[in-house]
Amino acid sequence: MIDLADDSVTGDHLAHHLGLWLNHPIEYRRMSDDVLAHSDLLTRPAAAVDDGRLAGHADLVALRERFPFLQRVDEWLSGRDAATRVAATRPTPGGVVLR
Repeated sequence: MIDLADDSVTGDHLAHHLGLWLNHPIEYRRMSDDVLAHSDLLTRPAAAVDDGRLAGHADLVALRERFPFLQRVDEWLSGRDAATRVAATRPTPGGVVLR
């Protein structure tokens, strides 16, 4: 068994790179500690975002040596086209949009 991941990012790191990609600042806002204190279901993913380990504890150096095609989030975003950028900022029927 091997862990598979291609980057380790925090919420702030991801917001920064999305903002650069969109040419518009993105602000990451974590749920408050009060909200998280009442939900174990939310606490674990919040901790994973806080320390950049959404993908677990994969050895990224070893993975990149074995799979050199793996990309960091900024590299992956740079490969997305303008249509993807427009679609990412278009409101959905549920009102969800990157901004």
